Amino acid sequence: MTDCAIEFPGMVEKYYHSWFRFHPFEAVDMGLQDFQDRLPPIGDDDQGALAALFLKVRCCMEENGPTQLTKEQVVDFQLLRNSVQLEHLRLLRDDWRQVNPIRYLPNHSIQQLLMKGHVESDALIHRLQEVPSYLKDAELQLSLQPEKIPELWLQQAIEQSHQGFDMLSELMGMSTSSAGLKGAADQARVALDDFSGFLEKIESQAAGSFAIGADFFALSLKLKHFVHTKQTPLNDFIQTLKTQITTELAAISNNPADDYTALSKQEDIPLYDALVTKSHQFYQVVNQTKLVNLPEESKLIIEAMPAYLAPISGDFLYQALKEDQQQGVLWVKTHSLSHHSAMMTHICTQQLWPGTHCFSVTTQQNAHKSIPRLLGTSSTLVQGWLLYIQQVLAEQGIADETNSRFLRLHDQLKQTTLAAIDLGIHTQDMPLEQAREALNQLGLSANESNRLLSEITQYPGEKSGAILGWQIMNRLLALEKSKLADNFTYQAFHQKLLSMGPIALPIIIQELWGEVTWETIQQGLFST
Repeated sequence: MTDCAIEFPGMVEKYYHSWFRFHPFEAVDMGLQDFQDRLPPIGDDDQGALAALFLKVRCCMEENGPTQLTKEQVVDFQLLRNSVQLEHLRLLRDDWRQVNPIRYLPNHSIQQLLMKGHVESDALIHRLQEVPSYLKDAELQLSLQPEKIPELWLQQAIEQSHQGFDMLSELMGMSTSSAGLKGAADQARVALDDFSGFLEKIESQAAGSFAIGADFFALSLKLKHFVHTKQTPLNDFIQTLKTQITTELAAISNNPADDYTALSKQEDIPLYDALVTKSHQFYQVVNQTKLVNLPEESKLIIEAMPAYLAPISGDFLYQALKEDQQQGVLWVKTHSLSHHSAMMTHICTQQLWPGTHCFSVTTQQNAHKSIPRLLGTSSTLVQGWLLYIQQVLAEQGIADETNSRFLRLHDQLKQTTLAAIDLGIHTQDMPLEQAREALNQLGLSANESNRLLSEITQYPGEKSGAILGWQIMNRLLALEKSKLADNFTYQAFHQKLLSMGPIALPIIIQELWGEVTWETIQQGLFST
């Protein structure tokens, strides 16, 4: 092993030790308890220090390069280099502090600790005590140029402020809450109420744009997802795929919006009971069909959702515990009712087995505690897997009755539409109303549409990455079946596919299948 290979882990550890100071939520996700009582620093000096950290690390990595590292370290080097470059460029390009009120809200910081069981911890109380001054600083930043705040972000921030207020009210109402927790929660609640009032006052001025432009969009795809393409070929790829799915869906549904609404209607069975039953059923399916090689001690806990999580959650809320790489928790609202059986099958196979939970415990274990891999997640694999594995189940004759086939195609069309919106908003000046109408035609509610549009506008390229990942996996699967013929097994294929952690598919394919295979797949994606 070279001197560079020996020194590289120390460099990575030193960088993240500094980086976590600016990203305490990610530190807590990694199991670092020293950051549990902190909120992200937002002062000018803090932003300057973060920019200096990025510059220092980029210079160091450019100077040394990956040539003398081990094969595994080269992957970590690529992930770290690209993430540092992208975050640095975003920091230099835009000051989010003046345009994005959503990022100031304490909802996630409180939810994070509550979901880890720290209901009466000093860390939670300290975070709550920081909220009033934090939101006052936010008001100062957002007052500088309110006309540059996108209206959608401001409206979402107002709505989420109200949800946070309700969450804190539920927390205060717990009979077991200490006086210290109730006092801190009440002060935070008042601050949130004041902050939403401030946002309502400047709402009429909000007229900012969130489009990042074609060049930066392409750069984001390259740095985050390791996909090299431009606006036109990507648009052609998405539109061709969307047309194909629309044709398939039309063959079984005259009105997808109405059919989706019908399958979404609640029934008399408690949602909690339905999910427990379906979870057990499809855990057995995954084991019997040998679709994936489950970690030996993987565990899914399904629990009733505490009242204080309900205001900021849907009917259920999933969390993979990264410090315990074998375990995930699904909280379910006890008063919520189940949906049509096909919808419950779709939810379970997508969220639990062999979907999100199965994927999370497998890839987190396979990341081997590498921070660049655990933090360098890519929607090409993380979100692409959900579309891909639903398709594999159908090909195996599982969950492929008419209603399940409709829900699978509807989800494919929804995700492809979101990718088209992602590209359209950021590179083609697509109006929000056009995007909303496209989602309305799929039967999505106004609230759901606005939530998805908020994600798309804040995280460019993620929805496009999901569609690309799904199709990349389809093409890789076809090549592997052709090559191995009778020796092909899904279990071995998926074990190999998920063996490097939740990172970008192009890296995985180049490392495990070779450069030629990746070039073949990439050319096929954008040749139409």
